[in-house]
Amino acid sequence: ALATSPETGSKAAKLDYFIDANTGSRDFLNTPPLDFSGLSSALLSFDFAYMPRFQNISDSLILSYSANCGDSFTRLLTLSGSTLATTQAFPDVFNANLSSLWCGALGFAPCVSLNLDSLAGNTTVVFRWEGFCNNGNNLYIDNIRIEGEQAQIAPSAAFNAMWDLPACTGSTVQFQNESTGNPDSFLWTFNGGSPASSALENPQVNYDSPGVYSVGLRVSNSQGNDSVFFNNYVVVTEVPLVSIATASDTICGGNTAILIASGANYYYWNSGPAMSTTFGDSVAVSPQNSASYTVNGVSEVGCAAGATQQITVVTQPVPPTITIDGFYLVASPGIGYEWYFNGSLLPDATGQSIIPTQNGNYNVRVYLQDNCSSISGIFTVNFAGNEQIKASDNLLIFPNPANERIRLEYNESFCSVQVFSGSGLRVFESSTTYVIETSSLASGLYSLILTNKKGEHIRQSFEVLH
Repeated sequence: ALATSPETGSKAAKLDYFIDANTGSRDFLNTPPLDFSGLSSALLSFDFAYMPRFQNISDSLILSYSANCGDSFTRLLTLSGSTLATTQAFPDVFNANLSSLWCGALGFAPCVSLNLDSLAGNTTVVFRWEGFCNNGNNLYIDNIRIEGEQAQIAPSAAFNAMWDLPACTGSTVQFQNESTGNPDSFLWTFNGGSPASSALENPQVNYDSPGVYSVGLRVSNSQGNDSVFFNNYVVVTEVPLVSIATASDTICGGNTAILIASGANYYYWNSGPAMSTTFGDSVAVSPQNSASYTVNGVSEVGCAAGATQQITVVTQPVPPTITIDGFYLVASPGIGYEWYFNGSLLPDATGQSIIPTQNGNYNVRVYLQDNCSSISGIFTVNFAGNEQIKASDNLLIFPNPANERIRLEYNESFCSVQVFSGSGLRVFESSTTYVIETSSLASGLYSLILTNKKGEHIRQSFEVLH
């Protein structure tokens, strides 16, 4: 029913006795069972509104209680006549739509407030409002309030904890006090935790090191104290130490870097540019621009940690060139070289220059900084057309094949002598020696080039055989 009581709100319970011609009928409003076991005192109050239709006719409102869950009731209060009327009698339908028409206003019936201390300690108390119809007028009830003071007893300590499983290093655990008896003082102890102790009722604790830790709680009030202590209560597992390894963190545009994660059992990668996969311990990446890649590693028990690797992308260098300088093939400058003959790698040819020992097609891969490289075009060598290096009967090498050393015979003075491996790598150089130690050279074919006083380059081949 719509009504306006002294408290905030626009609705109230209504007994419609203005049109109820069934004199003597009764209506009931019961509370659910209420637990008063922890109370030392209690108070019940409620508001009501009633206007008699005639001066000598009044309905009644009866309040009773049951301490046995409604099996039987004991009357607490009966309101009727002047103790029920909240405004003067009027032979028309009553609507309690003004606060001045309710109990306690205009000198009419006061509102009800009952001491219930005698019910403290009961566990199943039911209250019943009973309306008795005498063909009077509408009766309204609102703002039923039951208040009490908790009985002070010695506390009983208990607690619980909430955290994400598994508890990993760095985790925060929320502890919850569940003690009974209304304690007002708390002392927690946390072995291995931070803080190591707390006076808060519901503290949060961090665990930064793996281990198995105990927790204790002591609670107290004016009636006494109690303690509870649990060994091995919090189990903290080490977070994996995740890292990313790569052969180089700088690549040329268009090249690929392999990222390899370690330190955990399972891995998943945050999405990044040009990745081959997002699961597993290794991933191939080919970004066009510099980028960061992050992996998340999970241990066998579920603890997780991450790592990030920056890959820097630099511009692809222009192809190198090959020039001829005397009897050398010379590559444009770099920090590393790989020479090829007819498409096959020359394993020992890693310098900026080589001496070609065979006719054919040569090219070179030149490495610059940041692991960038590019390969030259083909440079064709034809000894038949190269008169700068020539054979001569005046140059003799013996023994041939050689084991420990070779000796030279040449009937002219010379300025220098150089020895080159079959791949064009210079392995020896001197100015005037006639004896060359070969014991440290690998078995194979070698070229010796002698430069005489005339500036001529004389070539002769020999073999080292161990």
